[in-house]
Amino acid sequence: MWQELAACAGMDTDLFFPLENIGGPREGRGVAGEKERMKAAREACKGCLVRRECLDYAIDFECLGIWGGMDTGERRRYARENDLI
Repeated sequence: MWQELAACAGMDTDLFFPLENIGGPREGRGVAGEKERMKAAREACKGCLVRRECLDYAIDFECLGIWGGMDTGERRRYARENDLI
């Protein structure tokens, strides 16, 4: 399966799933460091051999978190703009 070939295979999956809303304490939501965590997750996706398969899977199954280098909102926009939904 494509998951076995993913760059993130074996990594701590917590990196890819948001703990709370992004924004941090200053904005009254989220947790400190959340934006940095998401940036690190996206970095892990760069150059992944199965990034497209991951992205397609996340769009098809409406997954939360970082998949294919995109967060949930980015994937929704991408899917709408490319007539995938």
